[in-house]
Amino acid sequence: MKRSPLLTITAAAFVVAGASTASAAPPSTTYCAEILSNEVDAQGFSIVLGTSCSTSPEAALSTADAEADNSALAPQESAAAASTLLMNEYRDSYLGGGVLYSYYGAYGTCDSAGYRLRNYWDVGHSVSSIQGNGNCNNVYLTNYAGVSDFGQTTPVNVLPARYNDNVDVVRIVYCGKC
Repeated sequence: MKRSPLLTITAAAFVVAGASTASAAPPSTTYCAEILSNEVDAQGFSIVLGTSCSTSPEAALSTADAEADNSALAPQESAAAASTLLMNEYRDSYLGGGVLYSYYGAYGTCDSAGYRLRNYWDVGHSVSSIQGNGNCNNVYLTNYAGVSDFGQTTPVNVLPARYNDNVDVVRIVYCGKC
C-alpha cells in the first residue's frame, strides 16, 4: 500500500468490518504505519518514506521502517529516529474511541518546523481529539473548507465544531513558549 507524498507517516489503528457469518467473530483490527521525512514536497507536505499495514502495530511499523531504510531519501536515517512517535489522532473527544492514526518521524521528534500532513479522507472525517508526543506540543489544523485558524497546545481534548470530524491538514510542531 503506497501512500501519496501528501500524507504523513502514520501508524493507524482502525476497525475493519468483516463479512457476516453465522458465528459472530470479533472484527479484525488493521494497523498502518507511515514514516515521514523531515524534507517536504512541492506542496510543503512531509514526504512519506515508508508505509505498511498489518494486524499488529509493531509489524506495521517494522515493515514501514524497512521500506523507509530503502528509500533514496533515507541514508542518514537511524532506526531509533524512524520510530519516534509524533502524534495520535483519536476517534472521540477526550482521547477516546481508539487511535485512528499514530504518526512517526523518521528524523526524530518535532522542532519549530515540525511535520505537515494531509489525512486520508475517512480518517479526516473521524478525528475528534489529538495528542502530541515528545516535543510535538502544538498543533495547527486546516479543515476541508480550507479554514486554518486553529492552533493549540496538545492535548486537544475537544476539537471545535468546524474541525470535529473535519481535519484535512495537520501541522505538528514544537513550540517553546506556548
